[in-house]
Parts: sequence; C-alpha cells; structure tokens
Amino acid sequence: RDIDKARQLYDDYIWSTWGPENEAPWYGGITWKVDTGKSKNSCSNGPAALIAARLYRFFAKAGLKGGKCREAYLNEAVKIYNWQKSVLFDRNTGAVWDNINSRGEIARHMVFTYNVGTFLGAAHELYNITGDSQYLRDATLAANYVIESMTVNQGTLSDAPGGDGGLFHGIFFRYFVKLINEKDLDIATRTRFRDYTTRLATVM
Repeated sequence: RDIDKARQLYDDYIWSTWGPENEAPWYGGITWKVDTGKSKNSCSNGPAALIAARLYRFFAKAGLKGGKCREAYLNEAVKIYNWQKSVLFDRNTGAVWDNINSRGEIARHMVFTYNVGTFLGAAHELYNITGDSQYLRDATLAANYVIESMTVNQGTLSDAPGGDGGLFHGIFFRYFVKLINEKDLDIATRTRFRDYTTRLATVM
C-alpha cells in the first residue's frame, strides 16, 4: 500500500537522520542528504515535518496505530518543526534560511520560496491538527516575508519565468493557496494574500 511505503520512507530514511540532539552545532535537525550528514537544511526539515504530520493525520483518521504509535508521528512533526523554527527561521521577519553547516554557520543570505512554502505548509498542517494559533501566525509571517521581501518587478517573483524559479515558486504557492483557504485566517490577511496571487497571475 502507498501508506506503507510512505511510512517506511519516513521511518527508515528520513527520521533516522534526525540529530544527534546533543551534538553541536545542530542539536537536532534532519540531514540534507544521507551522505551529507553535516548539513541540516530547510529543504529536508520542512518536508519532513509535513510528512510526519500527515502520517499522524492518516492513522488518526483511520483509527490505526501503524508501525509505531501514531502520537509518535505528531511528536516528531512538532520536534522537527520546532527545530527549524529555532534554527532556520527569523521570527521577526518571517524569512526561512537555507541551512546550517558543520561549523554552525547559518546561510541567512539564502532564502528560497520553496523553503518558505514547506515551512508554512508544516505550520498550517500542525495548526489544523492542534488548533494552536501560534502555528497559524508563523505561517502568516512566512507568507508575508515573500510578499514584502521577495517580490520585484511590479509584483512578480524574481526568476519566475525560467530556470528552477518556476518549480521553486510552485512549491511555495501549493502551500500558500492552502493557507489562503484557511477558514480561520482573518479577513484582512486573506484579502491581502488573495490580491497578491491575483496580481502575480495578471502582471506577467
């Protein structure tokens, strides 16, 4: 079954790279690649938190425990998310930084829309599970960073027409649109987000 494959992929190849929690400079985090254990990246932690949260939701909805206690998936999703928020997220601006390397250097100069997208996607997923409004505030702050700090050329995103830009932005918009449709989002924020996507769609 697809769910068995997803669980195996997460348990054996993703969560297994977590940490170690007591080793500097990372103190946790999911490895970027299995052969690059000294780099902890947003592109591995955001998606990992999403997968763990969705595994929890699947088993909770089905009333099943799966290969391990379903609450363990939620605990791991929260742990991964909290690590990324603490290490690779600017709580003032909403920027999602790319990585922390083996020397403890954080690539604050590297902010990509796909990393913002999976971070806000994980935040939104955890909000739907827990009802904790802080997750919704985190997701909103991250989305606003893209609008305020990554938008150029009269309302477009840089490098959108070519290269990897379209793919990167596509990942962002996948989760951004889900956030726009969140019923608990306040009207002013929803209107701002909706108008932004409309402008992007018509300015090209």
